[in-house]
Amino acid sequence: MPRKRELAWSAVAATALLALTLAEVPPVAYIMETREALSASWSDPTTEPPVPHAELLTLAKLADTVKVPVEKINAKLDAAGIDRGAADATLGEIAEKAGLKPSELYARLLEGEAKPAIPLVEGGGYGLKSVRQIGDQLQVPVEVLIENLRREGIEADADSNVKALATAHGKLPIEVVKLMQK
Repeated sequence: MPRKRELAWSAVAATALLALTLAEVPPVAYIMETREALSASWSDPTTEPPVPHAELLTLAKLADTVKVPVEKINAKLDAAGIDRGAADATLGEIAEKAGLKPSELYARLLEGEAKPAIPLVEGGGYGLKSVRQIGDQLQVPVEVLIENLRREGIEADADSNVKALATAHGKLPIEVVKLMQK
């Protein structure tokens, strides 16, 4: 008999915790907000390479991916005094020889170049981002995004969270991002 009582209390506690989480009631909401803030801090779309593990790309493949002529990339390496190595050398290998992180070398190579647009995909983590971060990702001025949202009846500022905007207007985060692009 006592085990049934413990099981019942455990079920009640789990149900209450689930209800508090779904209702976004403090202090449970604070835990979720902290988790989202930490997740959003892991990467910066303005300095991220266009594909995961870009350090494994050769210069030719990187040039093709970012739509910058390989000759231009080679010229930047030469100007910086960085040895390109063999034709099949990867960005990571070249960076290691130069005493740089691959991300630092990537940033140097594409300094002054337009970043390739990142296509919108379902599950792209848009709910964790602010309007400003979406603008950086899409390479669109934040003022344009805010105006596009305003035309759709959504009031926002640069620091507005996309998930909060979506929830307030009965939409998915990706739908709000698509409205920003109109």
